[in-house]
Amino acid sequence: MGELNVTFWGICTYIRDFRRFVLINAAEGEHVAPGEIAGHHARLHIHGEDVLGFGPLPVADQVAGMLRLKLEQVRLYVANPVLPSAVDASGNTCVTHLSDYTNGQPLGMPSYASVVGNDTIAAFFDVVQGTLVGYRKVPPPSDPPPPEPPEGACVNVLMTQTIGDPVLIIAPFNGSNPMTITLRDNASILITNLPEIPGEDKDFDFLLNFRVCATPPTDPQFPPPGQPFSGCCPSSNIEDGGIELYVGPGCSNTNYP
Repeated sequence: MGELNVTFWGICTYIRDFRRFVLINAAEGEHVAPGEIAGHHARLHIHGEDVLGFGPLPVADQVAGMLRLKLEQVRLYVANPVLPSAVDASGNTCVTHLSDYTNGQPLGMPSYASVVGNDTIAAFFDVVQGTLVGYRKVPPPSDPPPPEPPEGACVNVLMTQTIGDPVLIIAPFNGSNPMTITLRDNASILITNLPEIPGEDKDFDFLLNFRVCATPPTDPQFPPPGQPFSGCCPSSNIEDGGIELYVGPGCSNTNYP
């Protein structure tokens, strides 16, 4: 039996009814009130030493010793789970829900694109087995500690058990040949949808999550600074692959609805 740990950072919307993370295509950024949202780039990060074998891969580069692959209109899933469809997402409910930020409007249905995929979607990650838990990122302890540590983003961590070494599939939406990556037991990977430059995130980046809606609310909200945002357990030890990710509440994972 093997195990794969997946950590989700940034604009990754978990549609609970589909057991699917949707990473919208926001590479160009956009203008929303009250300002400009920087482009968010969907990527897969893998420790090089965790890779046992792979088929044809998209172009990858290296950041802080990790392989970094662009995610462009693809579906990712684990091919060899133990007990497929046995998903425990009870620990994820603490991650903020989009329905809490619609300013009283009904959230409605997810978009058709979030079901079939198109160029408005960068990637899907389908949760086929495992335990999904939400955390709230906080900075590591310091001496002296700050009077009010800044509250970071909500982050999901998935632990999937596999039959043998974990096998990750990357299947293009267009039906072309999927890519296969075999990973060592207990490997850790990152799925991110974040601005290119650290520090470019803003609280209102949160509004990008509403692009998963078939009909987005006309006046969606974003987390008010200084107000409680998530009841998730705070942690400074969330896997970031050594690339020192730290983003504010606006670049949180969310739950749909």
